[in-house]
Amino acid sequence: MFNESLTNTEDNIRVCFSLKVNFDITGSVYTAHIITLVANSLTAPTAIFGNLLVLIAVLRTKSLYSPSIVLLCCLALSDLMVGLVAQPCFVAHKIGELTDNINIYCITRVVSETAGFVTVGVSTLTLTAISVERYLALKLHLRYREVITCKKVLVVAISFWLIVLLLWGVRFVAHNKTFDAVVVLLLLMALGLTLGCYYQIFKTVRRHENEIKCQTTTQNESISGTTSGQRENRIVRNSSCAQPPETEARKSRRRMLRYKKSTSAMVYILGVFIVCYVPILIVNISIIIRGYTKSEKIAYVYTSTILLMNSSVNPIIYCWRISDIRRAVKSTINKLVRVYDVSESVHFSVERSATIAR
Repeated sequence: MFNESLTNTEDNIRVCFSLKVNFDITGSVYTAHIITLVANSLTAPTAIFGNLLVLIAVLRTKSLYSPSIVLLCCLALSDLMVGLVAQPCFVAHKIGELTDNINIYCITRVVSETAGFVTVGVSTLTLTAISVERYLALKLHLRYREVITCKKVLVVAISFWLIVLLLWGVRFVAHNKTFDAVVVLLLLMALGLTLGCYYQIFKTVRRHENEIKCQTTTQNESISGTTSGQRENRIVRNSSCAQPPETEARKSRRRMLRYKKSTSAMVYILGVFIVCYVPILIVNISIIIRGYTKSEKIAYVYTSTILLMNSSVNPIIYCWRISDIRRAVKSTINKLVRVYDVSESVHFSVERSATIAR
C-alpha cells in the first residue's frame, strides 16, 4: 500500500527529502505508531502550558532577572517550541504514514525533525552553558556579577539557535551517515563538558565546605577558651547592638548553601535530560552502524517520544526545585484567576442588564 504511493510520488519528493525512511507499518511498528501518537497528543498541551507559564512568570518578575534564569528561560523557550511545533507535527506525520498519505507524511516529518533537532540541540547547548555558568559563579566569586551579565548570556543563548539552525541546514547537503556521526560526536563533547563542569563544582564545593567547617571549629575553640569574665564582657557588648556581627564563616556558609540549592536544581534538570536523551543517542549510533531497519525504527519512535516528553517535565522541576520561580508562577496563576473572575462578573452584569432592559 504505502510502497505503491511512494512509487507514484518518488520523483517529486525525492524519498522524503533524503531523510531516512522505512515504510514498514506492520505488527509492532503499527502499535508503536499508535502509542507514540497518543502520548505526544496528550503531552503537547502540558509542554505548551507549563513552559509558557514559566516564561510569563519570569518576564513579569524583575527580581528573577539573572544569568542562570535567562538560560533557564532559553531552555523553557525550546521546550515550548517542542509542544507548539515538534509534537503536533510528529502526530501529523504518524497519521500521514498510517493513512498512506506520502505528502502529509513527508512535509510534517521534515518540520517535526527540524523542530526536534533544533530544540534538542539548543537544549543541549543551554544545559552546557548552565554548567559553565554555575562553575564560573563559584570560581569568579566577587567578580561574577561584573563578568557574567544577563545581556552577555542572552547573546550566547541567541547564538545557540543560529548555530543549530545552520548545522541543520548542512544536513540536506551532507551525507547522512557523516552528518549523524558528526552530530553524535558534538553532542558527546557537549555532554562531556557539562559533566566535567559539575565534577569540578562538586570538588570545589566539598573543599569550601571543609574550609568553612575548620573556620567554625577554630572560632568555637577560641570562644570556649576565653575566661568567664571575658565572655560576660562580650555578652554585654553584643547586647548593646541591634544584631551581633556575622562572622565570615557564617557568611561563607550561607553563600555556599544558596549556591548549592541553585546548582542542585540545575543538576536535576540535567539528570532528567540525560535519562531522556541517552536512549535515542544509543539508537542513533545503532542506525549509523546497522541502518534504519525495522527494529531501529521502532526504537527510534519510542525513544524520540521519550525525549519530546522531557519538555513537559522541566516546568515541574523548575517549580519544585527553584522557590523563586515557584512563587512567581503562583503569583501569575493567581493574577490570571482574578482577571478571569472579573471578566466573568462583568459578562454576567452585562447579560443581566440586557435581560432587565428587554
